[in-house]
Amino acid sequence: MKLAAVVIWYNPLEIGEEKIMQNSLSYSSYCEKIYIVDNSADLHEELAKKIPNSIYISNKNVGGIAGGQNRGCEKALVDGFEWAMTMDQDSIFEPEQIKEYIRLVEEYIPTDEKAVSFGPDIKCVNGKLHWTKWIRFNILSPIKRKILGKRWKPHPPKPNIELVERLIASSNIINLKKWKEVDGFDEFLFIDEVDYDFCHKLIKTKSKIIKFNQVYLNQNFGDGQKFSLFRKRTLSYSSFRLYYIFRNAFIERYRFPEYNEFYDDLIKMFFIDNCVNNMSLIKNFKIYKKAKSDFKDYVRTEGTK
Repeated sequence: MKLAAVVIWYNPLEIGEEKIMQNSLSYSSYCEKIYIVDNSADLHEELAKKIPNSIYISNKNVGGIAGGQNRGCEKALVDGFEWAMTMDQDSIFEPEQIKEYIRLVEEYIPTDEKAVSFGPDIKCVNGKLHWTKWIRFNILSPIKRKILGKRWKPHPPKPNIELVERLIASSNIINLKKWKEVDGFDEFLFIDEVDYDFCHKLIKTKSKIIKFNQVYLNQNFGDGQKFSLFRKRTLSYSSFRLYYIFRNAFIERYRFPEYNEFYDDLIKMFFIDNCVNNMSLIKNFKIYKKAKSDFKDYVRTEGTK
């Protein structure tokens, strides 16, 4: 497999040069080229030169993370690559995990021509992450469990190889011809839901998305953790990011009604964590209302096309 990596930088020095190098080198030897797309206002070309086989592209945040991924994938396709692995600047593989992940992808590709997107399991390293299919509870659940004496049942073990509906962008190995066929990543979405929207478009073409649960990527979500009103730690997001989380979740629910249940749960989770169980609930509720209003404007605009 001739594989390139497309990594998006955004103010990389905020996490430190040493960390950037460590993260990049955790997978660079498995990729023939590393396309570093810098969405920062400032240039970091000298830092990029320290990463072997790297090509630096300054994007100035045009189109957000979607625009950066598109610029990198465009260059990789022109340079003759068939596959690209999209990465975040703060994602890191452990040595045995990346080695096994690449081996699994290379073995799987010849067995199914419809498989055009691959990913590992994800380990959240900066907090506890509740995937949406498990968040059908509210802030009173700990009290209910204590009163009723009930405990959560353990989740059933995951299969080693799983056909899924969506993967996060970081560590996603995608077929570049298919990326072009579905018009790439949606730059209107800018940041959140860009990866899931891409996956949903792939499924519309009868393509397959494969997840290998026996390997994992270390990934940061949000901006760390914060305390909430009810002493439950939640992942922290900036106001800018929270707006796109809400707005784009509404948009994806509208675009792909077959995933209504998934997005109902997602919106509920973020609403409870940020607009109910949060020290900044008034500010965050205003962000929610703004996102919902802009979503309605989007629907009206779509209806006039």
